[in-house]
Amino acid sequence: MAIPKPFARVAICFGKPWPVPASLERHELERWAEDLGRAIEAARETAERSIAADLQPHPRGGAAARTVSQETRVLQPGPEAAEDLRRRLDAEGWTPRSVPYAKYSFARGAITVTYYNSGKLVIQGSEVALFVEHHLSGIAAAAAASVDDERIGSDEAGKGDYFGPLVVAAAYVAPADIARLRKIGVADSKQLSDETVARIAGALEASTIHAIVALDPQEYNRRQRELGNVNKLLGELHGEAILAVAKKTKCRRVLTDQSGDISHVRRGLGAGAAGFQLEVRPRAEEHVAVAAASILARNAFLEAPPRLGRERDRSSQGSRRARRVDPP
Repeated sequence: MAIPKPFARVAICFGKPWPVPASLERHELERWAEDLGRAIEAARETAERSIAADLQPHPRGGAAARTVSQETRVLQPGPEAAEDLRRRLDAEGWTPRSVPYAKYSFARGAITVTYYNSGKLVIQGSEVALFVEHHLSGIAAAAAASVDDERIGSDEAGKGDYFGPLVVAAAYVAPADIARLRKIGVADSKQLSDETVARIAGALEASTIHAIVALDPQEYNRRQRELGNVNKLLGELHGEAILAVAKKTKCRRVLTDQSGDISHVRRGLGAGAAGFQLEVRPRAEEHVAVAAASILARNAFLEAPPRLGRERDRSSQGSRRARRVDPP
């Protein structure tokens, strides 16, 4: 740990709490450590941008604040392409970094590039599009063609948190929206700073068909006791959010993260489940629709007071409605 010199400028950035479920299996720990590493990296870059903005010269003297937007791009280039990139960055003089559960990581200027043991390549910074164009254009084009398509995506935030709500969001992404959403930085919310999540969530709320359902801790505990299984509860909430979005679009292709048995989500969709093409997969946040839902869910979680006291459903073009949830 470096100790700043006297009178040095220091920026300290705190990320959101990171509760780790006690029920995690050993094989799941690496994924959680990888996600935590990306969250720490996002907080570090937020602090560095704060220092950089503070040091920007002002035309009349002193320093002026400057807003620098951070983007995140996640690709899976394959071992050979990843090794080719490592050699290229090394030859170009990029600075190597040590990142847990990563095969390599480099930084230069406003960009960090990290290749994880899982096969994910994560590019973060303010010039991501330029880096991808110069170094990974072929891989990015193939990834976009194979990963993103028209879907309703759903994801949750706050599971396992004792003080905030459990939030589930669903978002519809049309083919015409994909490039725009990727351009504004839509990615798995765990890879983004709270500041970036809030910025992108605002754009999503104004421009996408979406729904958000939230349960305060008291209601969450009551319904979990009734169902006897948190995954059953999640299935109900995912189903509620998905149905709210489906009512406003003809899309019936649904993708959600693998947080439990797919039957729970089908049960949450009720009598109309047969009309949906439902897919549950691990790391579904790589798809732009699920990534959008993850951002909306996390932002709603971060915005909520510790005791929400009601269930909220925000849907379609940012319109809002709230219904009271009476205490048990």
